[in-house]
Amino acid sequence: MAKTVTLERRRDLRWVLLLPITLFLAVFYAVPLLRMLELSLFDPDFTLKNYIAPLTSPVYARILWNTVWLGIVVTSGCLLLGYPVAFLLATSAARTRHFLMIAVVLPYFTSILVRSYAWLVILGRHGLVNEALSALKMTSQPLKIIYNTPGVVISMIHILLPVMIFALYSVMQGVDWRLGNISSSLGATRTHTFFRVYLPLSLPGIGAGCVLVFIFSVGFYVTPALVGGLQDTILPMLIATQINELLNWGLGSALAIILLVFTLVLFLALNRVFRLDQIWSVNHAAAAAATRSPPGGGLVFRMVGTAFSALLRGAEAIVLMIGSGASHFGRIVHIPRRTPRPHSLEGQSNTAFYVCNGLILFFLLAPIVLIVPVSFTSSLYLQFPPQGFSLRWYQELWDSPVWLNATYLSVRVALTTMTLAVVLGTLAGVAFSRTTFRGIGYVYAFILTPLIVPVIVIAVALYALFSQIGLIGTFWALVLGHLIGACPLVTVLVTAALRGFDLKLEQAALSLGASPLRAFLQITLPITAPAIVVAAFFAFMYSFDEVVIASFLGSINAETLPKKMWEGVRLEIKPHLAAISSLLVGFTALVLVFIELAQRRQRSVIHQEGGSV
Repeated sequence: MAKTVTLERRRDLRWVLLLPITLFLAVFYAVPLLRMLELSLFDPDFTLKNYIAPLTSPVYARILWNTVWLGIVVTSGCLLLGYPVAFLLATSAARTRHFLMIAVVLPYFTSILVRSYAWLVILGRHGLVNEALSALKMTSQPLKIIYNTPGVVISMIHILLPVMIFALYSVMQGVDWRLGNISSSLGATRTHTFFRVYLPLSLPGIGAGCVLVFIFSVGFYVTPALVGGLQDTILPMLIATQINELLNWGLGSALAIILLVFTLVLFLALNRVFRLDQIWSVNHAAAAAATRSPPGGGLVFRMVGTAFSALLRGAEAIVLMIGSGASHFGRIVHIPRRTPRPHSLEGQSNTAFYVCNGLILFFLLAPIVLIVPVSFTSSLYLQFPPQGFSLRWYQELWDSPVWLNATYLSVRVALTTMTLAVVLGTLAGVAFSRTTFRGIGYVYAFILTPLIVPVIVIAVALYALFSQIGLIGTFWALVLGHLIGACPLVTVLVTAALRGFDLKLEQAALSLGASPLRAFLQITLPITAPAIVVAAFFAFMYSFDEVVIASFLGSINAETLPKKMWEGVRLEIKPHLAAISSLLVGFTALVLVFIELAQRRQRSVIHQEGGSV
């Protein structure tokens, strides 16, 4: 009995594991946001002019409308292209699904800068589209399909399409396709079966995908800034202009607060309609704790609790749905080796369906693949097909200490961010999956909010704080900035893995005399290692690819590879950028292969140990 009481007390103290990540985010996330709010209200004395001007000016209203309209168009395009691909993924055999998933996962983890740059190559004056039209004698002059709205829409659809596919697929893989077979056996046509059976069952995935893509679209900064023109200015671009170029901290901070509030309110409203928490079967213990009112609490507490509950469940669903899409690289979720195929796809010709999916997958992969031959051109400017063959641009990169130093710094920052995020996120995951207390939902929601907050808002807030304490342009400024986004990713993935862990194995080890730490290290950790490896991969790629925070917090002496590429793309579009983009694509592919092999080895070891027991 005494031993049992001791173990229970130890379990009760596991909330202490939340202190490191909570204190970190409080200091480097909450405080900067509050500091930004202060800057927007005191200029230098208290004033509301920074909020009145954006909310009353027709110019700012136009920019806000551009932001919303771009989100609607991009979301619609992603849904139109993503639905057939997700349907094919959900109805394919395991081996086919594996290769199809690679075609979706590889673009998702490829640098946003690389994909945006690829569209500059494809849509540019001497790009693939204009060269093809010229060769076919269909145009006499190059079409202007870049630095305008069509270019922005096409590029953003390409970048956010994998997110839509992941959301749809996470729902479709749970659909019982026998319902469709029954419908067909009762005489329904394929059209009726689709609209009466498949489409209604996939509506939660449609809602989730639309919510995610729209929220990400209104906070997007990199692609519109690179591919768009002045008429395509959206709110994140206006914020960057006010801070970086005009040094108008009051108005820039107010615009960032407006974007933050707009994003959170919009997300909570859409989550209320589409219920992301029902789309993914998450554990609602923490969410339920968030909605409890404290003793004597009234309506305000209940409203705040409900909002935080919706926020944390929706944010958690974002990462888990993406984890579902990347499940072949860590098996975060279980995917059956063979999915029963609907009757409508068996024994019938679906040529148009497969051709449509082939074109969509080509749209996903072509920009990444076509950037490689361009990097071997001997021409001084971008052109497709490339003129001649030369290794000149790779040699320039190798001989340039600037590019080598930027790469070395990016790797160092990413590895440090990954290590710290795994430590903080794993500790938090253990606490969230092993204990509960009043208010745990609020802590969980607070940790997950960086997944929803536009990165431009976080970058501006950190810039305001770090400029006062002298951290701008330092290694640790970049690490701290990237940790804010990496920690929630690791926390959600590790928490999900631990929630699915059979606690009886730990309890058996404890009953045999093992300490809680030893039971965790020797029993729980090896079994959940695949999810931790995937979480580490997410954290590394997030940091290595991050450009917005790096552009605000970096300097000439602390210039990461994405920041260097960002400046290169904006100032001069030369083939050496194609060379570095090709190297990044190859690096991403190698990392994915390594993760897959590591997970296979880990699962093999666990299977052998389980068999020996």
